Amino acid sequence: MIRYETTGLIRKNDAFDPELAVVKLSDGRTGIIKDFQKCTFIMRSFIGEWLLNREEFILNKLTGIEGVPNVLLRADKNAMIYEYIPDTRPIHKFHEGELPVTAYEKLSGIVKAIHERGVIHFDLRQKRNILISRGMQVYIVDFATSFYFRLNSVLQRRLFGVFRNVDKSALLKIKNRLFRANMTETEKAFLKEFLVWRSMWLIRPKKFRAKDKVQ
Repeated sequence: MIRYETTGLIRKNDAFDPELAVVKLSDGRTGIIKDFQKCTFIMRSFIGEWLLNREEFILNKLTGIEGVPNVLLRADKNAMIYEYIPDTRPIHKFHEGELPVTAYEKLSGIVKAIHERGVIHFDLRQKRNILISRGMQVYIVDFATSFYFRLNSVLQRRLFGVFRNVDKSALLKIKNRLFRANMTETEKAFLKEFLVWRSMWLIRPKKFRAKDKVQ
Protein backbone atom coordinates (compact mmCIF):
# COMPACT_ATOMS: atom_id res chain seq x y z
CA MET A 1 0.00 0.00 0.00
CA ILE A 2 1.38 3.40 -0.99
CA ARG A 3 1.48 5.93 1.83
CA TYR A 4 2.21 9.65 1.72
CA GLU A 5 3.14 12.56 3.96
CA THR A 6 2.61 16.28 3.48
CA THR A 7 5.80 18.27 2.97
CA GLY A 8 4.41 21.71 2.11
CA LEU A 9 1.13 23.61 1.94
CA ILE A 10 0.24 25.33 -1.33
CA ARG A 11 -3.26 26.57 -0.53
CA LYS A 12 -5.32 26.23 2.62
CA ASN A 13 -8.88 25.01 2.17
CA ASP A 14 -11.99 27.06 2.78
CA ALA A 15 -15.65 26.04 2.89
CA PHE A 16 -15.78 25.22 -0.82
CA ASP A 17 -12.22 25.01 -2.16
CA PRO A 18 -10.01 21.99 -1.38
CA GLU A 19 -6.63 22.12 0.28
CA LEU A 20 -3.64 21.81 -2.04
CA ALA A 21 -0.34 20.51 -0.69
CA VAL A 22 2.92 18.92 -1.79
CA VAL A 23 3.24 15.31 -0.64
CA LYS A 24 5.96 12.68 -0.67
CA LEU A 25 4.81 9.17 -1.55
CA SER A 26 6.34 6.08 0.04
CA ASP A 27 7.56 4.93 -3.39
CA GLY A 28 9.72 8.07 -3.68
CA ARG A 29 7.54 10.12 -6.00
CA THR A 30 6.45 13.69 -5.25
CA GLY A 31 2.88 14.77 -5.87
CA ILE A 32 0.25 17.43 -5.35
CA ILE A 33 -2.76 16.44 -3.27
CA LYS A 34 -6.19 17.99 -3.72
CA ASP A 35 -8.13 17.28 -0.53
CA PHE A 36 -11.77 18.16 0.24
CA GLN A 37 -11.67 16.56 3.72
CA LYS A 38 -11.76 19.87 5.62
CA CYS A 39 -14.48 21.49 3.49
CA THR A 40 -18.16 21.70 4.49
CA PHE A 41 -20.08 18.43 4.85
CA ILE A 42 -22.02 18.89 1.60
CA MET A 43 -18.91 19.91 -0.33
CA ARG A 44 -16.89 17.05 1.14
CA SER A 45 -19.47 14.29 0.91
CA PHE A 46 -21.17 15.04 -2.37
CA ILE A 47 -19.75 17.76 -4.63
CA GLY A 48 -16.05 17.22 -3.88
CA GLU A 49 -16.20 13.47 -4.41
CA TRP A 50 -18.17 13.96 -7.63
CA LEU A 51 -15.63 16.50 -8.93
CA LEU A 52 -12.72 14.17 -8.15
CA ASN A 53 -14.46 11.26 -9.84
CA ARG A 54 -15.02 13.33 -12.97
CA GLU A 55 -11.48 14.65 -13.04
CA GLU A 56 -9.98 11.20 -12.51
CA PHE A 57 -12.07 9.88 -15.41
CA ILE A 58 -10.98 12.77 -17.67
CA LEU A 59 -7.28 12.48 -16.79
CA ASN A 60 -7.33 8.76 -17.47
CA LYS A 61 -8.61 9.60 -20.95
CA LEU A 62 -5.65 11.98 -21.41
CA THR A 63 -2.89 9.65 -20.20
CA GLY A 64 0.27 10.04 -22.25
CA ILE A 65 -0.27 13.62 -23.42
CA GLU A 66 2.82 15.66 -22.64
CA GLY A 67 1.83 18.72 -20.65
CA VAL A 68 -1.07 17.05 -18.81
CA PRO A 69 -0.18 15.80 -15.30
CA ASN A 70 -0.97 12.18 -14.47
CA VAL A 71 -2.97 10.93 -11.50
CA LEU A 72 -0.53 9.24 -9.12
CA LEU A 73 -2.96 8.00 -6.49
CA ARG A 74 -6.60 8.24 -5.46
CA ALA A 75 -5.86 8.63 -1.77
CA ASP A 76 -9.51 8.25 -0.72
CA LYS A 77 -12.93 9.45 -1.84
CA ASN A 78 -12.10 13.03 -0.77
CA ALA A 79 -8.53 13.32 -2.05
CA MET A 80 -6.47 12.70 -5.15
CA ILE A 81 -2.73 13.01 -5.76
CA TYR A 82 -1.40 14.34 -9.05
CA GLU A 83 2.01 14.43 -10.65
CA TYR A 84 4.11 17.25 -9.20
CA ILE A 85 5.40 19.94 -11.57
CA PRO A 86 8.22 21.94 -9.94
CA ASP A 87 9.33 25.52 -10.64
CA THR A 88 6.35 26.81 -12.59
CA ARG A 89 4.59 30.15 -12.96
CA PRO A 90 0.98 30.72 -14.08
CA ILE A 91 0.88 32.13 -17.59
CA HIS A 92 -0.92 35.29 -16.44
CA LYS A 93 2.23 36.29 -14.51
CA PHE A 94 4.05 36.89 -17.79
CA HIS A 95 3.93 40.04 -19.91
CA GLU A 96 4.05 40.50 -23.64
CA GLY A 97 7.54 39.79 -24.94
CA GLU A 98 8.63 37.62 -22.00
CA LEU A 99 7.74 34.27 -23.53
CA PRO A 100 8.95 32.82 -26.83
CA VAL A 101 6.23 32.16 -29.39
CA THR A 102 7.12 28.46 -29.09
CA ALA A 103 5.41 28.53 -25.66
CA TYR A 104 2.12 29.37 -27.35
CA GLU A 105 2.73 26.72 -29.99
CA LYS A 106 3.24 24.13 -27.24
CA LEU A 107 0.09 25.27 -25.46
CA SER A 108 -1.90 25.09 -28.68
CA GLY A 109 -0.50 21.62 -29.33
CA ILE A 110 -1.57 20.36 -25.90
CA VAL A 111 -5.10 21.68 -26.40
CA LYS A 112 -5.24 20.05 -29.84
CA ALA A 113 -4.16 16.71 -28.33
CA ILE A 114 -6.78 17.05 -25.58
CA HIS A 115 -9.48 17.76 -28.15
CA GLU A 116 -8.42 14.74 -30.21
CA ARG A 117 -9.26 12.61 -27.14
CA GLY A 118 -12.75 14.15 -27.00
CA VAL A 119 -12.08 16.39 -24.00
CA ILE A 120 -12.82 20.11 -23.66
CA HIS A 121 -11.15 21.84 -20.72
CA PHE A 122 -13.69 24.69 -20.40
CA ASP A 123 -11.62 26.67 -17.88
CA LEU A 124 -8.43 27.77 -19.63
CA ARG A 125 -9.25 31.37 -18.71
CA GLN A 126 -8.64 30.53 -15.04
CA LYS A 127 -5.32 32.15 -14.14
CA ARG A 128 -3.85 29.11 -12.38
CA ASN A 129 -4.68 26.47 -14.99
CA ILE A 130 -1.84 27.07 -17.47
CA LEU A 131 1.67 26.79 -16.04
CA ILE A 132 5.07 27.56 -17.56
CA SER A 133 8.23 25.93 -16.20
CA ARG A 134 11.69 27.51 -16.09
CA GLY A 135 12.60 25.37 -19.08
CA MET A 136 9.63 26.82 -20.99
CA GLN A 137 7.61 23.61 -20.80
CA VAL A 138 3.87 24.20 -20.79
CA TYR A 139 1.32 22.41 -18.60
CA ILE A 140 -2.46 22.46 -18.35
CA VAL A 141 -3.93 21.53 -14.97
CA ASP A 142 -7.27 21.29 -13.14
CA PHE A 143 -9.69 19.32 -15.29
CA ALA A 144 -12.48 19.35 -12.67
CA THR A 145 -14.84 21.31 -14.96
CA SER A 146 -13.86 19.49 -18.16
CA PHE A 147 -16.21 17.42 -20.29
CA TYR A 148 -15.65 14.27 -22.31
CA PHE A 149 -17.53 13.76 -25.58
CA ARG A 150 -17.82 10.45 -27.38
CA LEU A 151 -16.79 11.44 -30.88
CA ASN A 152 -18.36 8.34 -32.41
CA SER A 153 -21.78 9.78 -31.48
CA VAL A 154 -23.18 12.20 -34.08
CA LEU A 155 -24.94 14.37 -31.47
CA GLN A 156 -21.96 14.51 -29.10
CA ARG A 157 -19.62 15.23 -32.01
CA ARG A 158 -21.76 18.21 -33.01
CA LEU A 159 -21.89 19.50 -29.44
CA PHE A 160 -18.14 19.05 -29.22
CA GLY A 161 -17.69 21.15 -32.36
CA VAL A 162 -19.62 23.99 -30.75
CA PHE A 163 -18.14 23.88 -27.25
CA ARG A 164 -14.50 23.54 -28.28
CA ASN A 165 -14.75 27.19 -29.30
CA VAL A 166 -14.67 28.00 -25.58
CA ASP A 167 -11.13 26.57 -25.39
CA LYS A 168 -10.19 28.13 -28.73
CA SER A 169 -11.27 31.59 -27.58
CA ALA A 170 -9.28 31.20 -24.34
CA LEU A 171 -6.17 30.34 -26.37
CA LEU A 172 -6.66 33.32 -28.65
CA LYS A 173 -7.17 35.62 -25.67
CA ILE A 174 -3.77 34.49 -24.37
CA LYS A 175 -2.23 34.93 -27.82
CA ASN A 176 -3.76 38.40 -28.13
CA ARG A 177 -2.33 39.39 -24.76
CA LEU A 178 1.16 37.86 -24.96
CA PHE A 179 1.84 37.33 -28.68
CA ARG A 180 -0.25 40.08 -30.27
CA ALA A 181 2.07 40.54 -33.24
CA ASN A 182 1.39 36.93 -34.26
CA MET A 183 -2.41 37.26 -34.34
CA THR A 184 -3.89 36.73 -37.80
CA GLU A 185 -6.87 38.72 -39.07
CA THR A 186 -8.96 35.53 -39.01
CA GLU A 187 -8.05 34.95 -35.35
CA LYS A 188 -8.86 38.56 -34.46
CA ALA A 189 -12.25 38.31 -36.15
CA PHE A 190 -13.06 35.03 -34.38
CA LEU A 191 -12.08 36.41 -30.97
CA LYS A 192 -14.07 39.62 -31.45
CA GLU A 193 -17.17 37.64 -32.47
CA PHE A 194 -16.80 35.21 -29.60
CA LEU A 195 -16.40 38.00 -27.03
CA VAL A 196 -19.60 39.63 -28.28
CA TRP A 197 -21.42 36.29 -27.95
CA ARG A 198 -19.90 35.69 -24.50
CA SER A 199 -21.06 39.11 -23.27
CA MET A 200 -24.64 37.82 -23.64
CA TRP A 201 -24.15 34.87 -21.28
CA LEU A 202 -26.26 34.87 -18.11
CA ILE A 203 -23.01 34.74 -16.12
CA ARG A 204 -21.17 37.76 -17.46
CA PRO A 205 -17.37 37.77 -17.79
CA LYS A 206 -15.28 40.29 -15.91
CA LYS A 207 -14.72 43.63 -17.59
CA PHE A 208 -11.92 43.38 -20.12
CA ARG A 209 -8.72 45.24 -19.48
CA ALA A 210 -7.04 47.34 -22.17
CA LYS A 211 -4.37 44.67 -22.81
CA ASP A 212 -7.12 42.13 -23.55
CA LYS A 213 -8.81 44.18 -26.28
CA VAL A 214 -8.57 42.88 -29.82
CA GLN A 215 -7.02 45.44 -32.14
